Amino acid sequence: PDAEFDRQWAITVMARAMDALEAECTADGEGDFFTAVRGILGGQADRGAMTQLAVERGMSFDALRVAVHRMRRRLRDCVKAEVAGTLEDPATVQEEMEALFSALGK
Repeated sequence: PDAEFDRQWAITVMARAMDALEAECTADGEGDFFTAVRGILGGQADRGAMTQLAVERGMSFDALRVAVHRMRRRLRDCVKAEVAGTLEDPATVQEEMEALFSALGK
């Protein structure tokens, strides 16, 4: 039961962080790019899918890879903000982040 609760909590936090990132990207004029890469932000995408996406976006593979890396970093910051918002002691953010990713199996 505790493991399932932790997993559901982690899924909720990730969804809220993804929504926050989408809002941030939309405000920055990057909404279309966010929509295009949303499905690959949470994990590894195969090279073929990344190559096809790069072609569709008119980018080189390396440029897309760097842009996705930066977007993942922004997502991690959004996750961190979501987690921090649930804590009384900000010093425990890293510990809670590790628990969150563990609950997700990452």
